[in-house]
Amino acid sequence: MRTIMVGALCAIAMVANANAAIREEPVTYMDGETTMKGFVVYDDAIEAKRPGIVMVHEWWGITKHIHSEARKFAQQGYTAFIADMYGDAKTADNPKDAGALSGSVMKNPTVMESRFNAARDQLAKQSSVRASKGTNETSTCAALFLTN
Repeated sequence: MRTIMVGALCAIAMVANANAAIREEPVTYMDGETTMKGFVVYDDAIEAKRPGIVMVHEWWGITKHIHSEARKFAQQGYTAFIADMYGDAKTADNPKDAGALSGSVMKNPTVMESRFNAARDQLAKQSSVRASKGTNETSTCAALFLTN
């Protein structure tokens, strides 16, 4: 009888975990007149609000690599927001174009800060993110500059 009960509990746990998944949802937002296309990534099995993290892509733009890294943070209990630092989800497939895209932001600290803040604001709006007491800012918000 005890074996049957343990087996039944394991089966219920497996079914519950089978329905849980890491979710990636596109988020279109604005930074001034520029349309930004980021992603929110979270584990829908976690019901409690959790800390958030803003992830800033490499010079190539938003790639499979940053999506993979965001999923890793989601598996650890974070809500990750992949920021679009170039606008309109621009990407590059060669160093010359990547350098031009990166330079357009890196050489203008005001633009860089504004785009990061727009992404942070979108992260703070996510229902899965725990807000700090008395503010709209997330309880944990960090920038990750990823390289491959």
